[in-house]
Amino acid sequence: MRLLFTTIMCIGNFALHAADTNAPVVKVDDKHQMMNYPAGTTPEVYRVRAASSMVLDATGYTFDIPPAIRDKTLNSVQVAQSKTNQFELTWQPGTTRYELSKATLRVRPGSRPFEGFRTGDKMIIAIGVVYEARKFAPVWTSIVEVE
Repeated sequence: MRLLFTTIMCIGNFALHAADTNAPVVKVDDKHQMMNYPAGTTPEVYRVRAASSMVLDATGYTFDIPPAIRDKTLNSVQVAQSKTNQFELTWQPGTTRYELSKATLRVRPGSRPFEGFRTGDKMIIAIGVVYEARKFAPVWTSIVEVE
């Protein structure tokens, strides 16, 4: 009986670990872009499963940077789950795939610690430029719902 219990626990822990390594992917594209979309259209919302992490993948995407900040380099990913759950990650030139997780997201001032992406969460993910004392100019923004 103990052997059976131990075996079940090991398999259960392995499945949980395997699930954590299979994070949902949010692929940056125009159909989910919430900024400057054509009149008469509605951008799509990402729908992902609950997970401890997510991958933001901008591979192959060309950002349309507004003239006012065209001289600046993208440098920030912002994740806003609520007014008290806000996080950021530094965007690095040349890198287009980012893990969004407890290990990578920095808690913004006044926010609670990151606890993963839970069923029912609805959040905004934005990529842009932080300048002048923490002002943020988004270049790409979308909504993600966790099912």
